[in-house]
Amino acid sequence: MHNTRQTYFAGAVGNIIEWYDFALYGFLAPVFSTLFFHKNTPHLLALIYVFAIFAVGYLMRPIGAILYGHIGDKRGRKPALILSIILMTVSAFLLGCLPTYGSIGETATVALLLLRMLQGLSAGGETAGSFSYVLECQPENKRAFFGAATFAMIVLGILLASLMVAIINVCFTQAQIYAGVWRIPFIVSIVFGVGFLYMRVRMPETPEFTKEQEQQRITSLPISTILRQHKRILFSLVGVNALAASSFYFIFVFLPSSFPLHEALHDKLLMINTINIVMLLLAMLFFGYVAGKFDKLKILYIGAVLLLLSIYPCIKLVGSSEVLTFLLVQAFLAVLVGMYEAPLPATMLQVSPVNVRYSLMSFSYNLSFSIFGGLAPLIAAIIIQQTNSHAMAGLYIAFCAIVSLIGLYFIRPYYSKST
Repeated sequence: MHNTRQTYFAGAVGNIIEWYDFALYGFLAPVFSTLFFHKNTPHLLALIYVFAIFAVGYLMRPIGAILYGHIGDKRGRKPALILSIILMTVSAFLLGCLPTYGSIGETATVALLLLRMLQGLSAGGETAGSFSYVLECQPENKRAFFGAATFAMIVLGILLASLMVAIINVCFTQAQIYAGVWRIPFIVSIVFGVGFLYMRVRMPETPEFTKEQEQQRITSLPISTILRQHKRILFSLVGVNALAASSFYFIFVFLPSSFPLHEALHDKLLMINTINIVMLLLAMLFFGYVAGKFDKLKILYIGAVLLLLSIYPCIKLVGSSEVLTFLLVQAFLAVLVGMYEAPLPATMLQVSPVNVRYSLMSFSYNLSFSIFGGLAPLIAAIIIQQTNSHAMAGLYIAFCAIVSLIGLYFIRPYYSKST
């Protein structure tokens, strides 16, 4: 067995830079809407274009999952993860160097779109691929905890992106940011990318993939094998991931931004969000430890049911416009999300056959995130428009919880066989 800490850091830390780079674009959307479209484009329309490009990156993730899954299941987990971090680092660096619309016209907009597509491809190959690598290198009794800790690196990357944007907003004027300071967070990511790449080049291949190679059980076309032999596991895992895909966006983006709360609360939203993202990280680590001692599937069931039952009343409480109420409600929901997400990686690994594991985990995870996560802002907006009630938007999370419960029900036979 390889050194568990060494393989964990090499496999998991790539998620930090992947999601740091991926999230930066969203946090700097107002800058891109101004600099990468014609100056006469209405601001709202330009912002819509920017988020449309953001959505394209999301939609590229399942394609990236198929591409990197093919490499990961045929050539090894290690080469797939090395290529993933190279693509994300290079595309982020190039984005930071990209000339604006004022310099090269529409070519800048097209280049921005292409770079976001490359980032989406890379993200599609990284997250679930790192789950596969890290957990295959861990002993059975530690997989739940290390899976949760790997998942937590995604949240940490998003948190660091938010922190970097907050720092440049504090240290520079808006004019300076638009003049070129916005490039700094993207360009400096190459330093971390090179460091993490060095770690991955030195990391060993996983014992389980090596065993598959030695016994000549490598499949020539993993995605084809999945669609022929493992469709039920694939669609069950898409359902299981639905709640994880939608809940983070809803609780940490939609909840703080969509309610007509008083000014005193809006001034503190960034601090509250940061505190509760840290709460989510701690909850994931705690429930990852608990899941290593008890039945992972039961913890997933409990987390999904609690979110299903509590999401609507929690959002109703937030409407009271009290700072303390918002802090406590968001913290409570963060704990429930952490409870659900913590056992997910180890559960996905346990039900996925080794010879198609990278592809199956990556494709199901990213397909779910593209459908249920990518559509979350649109569906929430439609519900609010139709019902004139922000609390009713919580029904979307309740729907995703039901989808995940159905997925958990159908995956139970495979989970039992693997235990």
